Amino acid sequence: MPETDEANNDRTVDFTLLFAELEIESLDIKPPSVFEKDSVEVSFKVKNRGTADVLMNIPVRFLFQASGSHGPVVWSPVMSSMEPIAKSKSADHKVTYKTTRPGKHSVVAVPHPSESAVFWEPDSSNNILAGTFEVKARKGPEIVSFKASKIDDESYKLAWEVVCDPPCKISMTKGVLGAPVFDNLAHKGEKTVQREWQDRVYTLVVKRDGNTLTEKESVRHKPGPALKILLLQSNQRAELGRTMQSGQGPGQGRGQRQETCPAGGGQQLHGHPHHGAAVPPRRLPLAGRTKRHAARHPALGTSPGDGR
Repeated sequence: MPETDEANNDRTVDFTLLFAELEIESLDIKPPSVFEKDSVEVSFKVKNRGTADVLMNIPVRFLFQASGSHGPVVWSPVMSSMEPIAKSKSADHKVTYKTTRPGKHSVVAVPHPSESAVFWEPDSSNNILAGTFEVKARKGPEIVSFKASKIDDESYKLAWEVVCDPPCKISMTKGVLGAPVFDNLAHKGEKTVQREWQDRVYTLVVKRDGNTLTEKESVRHKPGPALKILLLQSNQRAELGRTMQSGQGPGQGRGQRQETCPAGGGQQLHGHPHHGAAVPPRRLPLAGRTKRHAARHPALGTSPGDGR
């Protein structure tokens, strides 16, 4: 319809558009290098640069890529969620990922993926940040060698080599009861042990991830001159003990009697510190000698008239 004045048909109103705008500021991976089956922690910091608060939990997607010579490239998505973020505020978020195979790996963090459409963002290209980490193959544990070799008459060398990556805890014990000898050993090395008076079994003990490997090595010791003297003295003491228990003096055989001097004078067989020098044992008189005694000692004969 016709108007007499159309200049008053327009009016301008100013308003502010409220929206959330997320942007990843940093991405961190710890540790940057791990062994297979170990875990990495991926964390990032995101800031809301928009003019409105995020009023609901924010979905987060991590994409892990495994590549290398152990198979084709595989993307493994990991979904999580983070707390709402007020405008002009920052927040941290992290996730733990357990590795499965060696190789070069990468991860892409995407807070509020575009397909989730939880809230509107004018620009979602700044919601993505990527990083890389390395996964190494495990080696061992394996005991390559453990040998004992004689250095001289008084010492021996124990040498070992262990393959273990990541490192193992290596120690050495000796004897049946496993007495500790060396601890915190390197994966390859040697130690010197002193000669003992008997054979010893040394055991190399390797531990990792709750598993234990052992390897035994015997060190054989031959008795030297000093040991032979000790053994001879020990045998003599044992023989003396047996003769004392049987009632015979040292060196006294069957058919002999130990003579004891009367109190106050005389001498005693083998010598007594209170009675002077020793005298030889006296032979029994002919009287009282029996045929049985004569049979044992023919040189002495029997007493006349002894009819037994």
